[in-house]
Amino acid sequence: MCAKQCDDRAVSIVLGAWNLISGPCWFLLSVYFISQRKKPEDGTIVSYEKFWYVFCMIVFVAAIIHTLSGVLLLFGVWKDYGGVFLVGMVISNFLPIVLVLTIIIPIIQVFCVFRALNYWRSNWP
Repeated sequence: MCAKQCDDRAVSIVLGAWNLISGPCWFLLSVYFISQRKKPEDGTIVSYEKFWYVFCMIVFVAAIIHTLSGVLLLFGVWKDYGGVFLVGMVISNFLPIVLVLTIIIPIIQVFCVFRALNYWRSNWP
């Protein structure tokens, strides 16, 4: 990403596009892994299979919210609506929190959110 060369509006558009692309990708991955789930044979309360299923369900819901945030961010920039943009920016943080172990996704997300916050502050008092 560009630090000083790009303006905050461009970074906000990139954040919206990033959310609009990565949300459906994670959605499809979670659907695939949920559909491949095997029922555990033993009656244990805590198992790897149950943990993986719960994690995939959380990613499933977070991916839907992440896609919605991309739509709201782009719509807020396009129509110059500060409230819609702010809601999109706030709900865009759920998927990177879930995927915190992937390291690079939360770093990119945090950088873009701070730049989008600067754009929001400069346009909508």
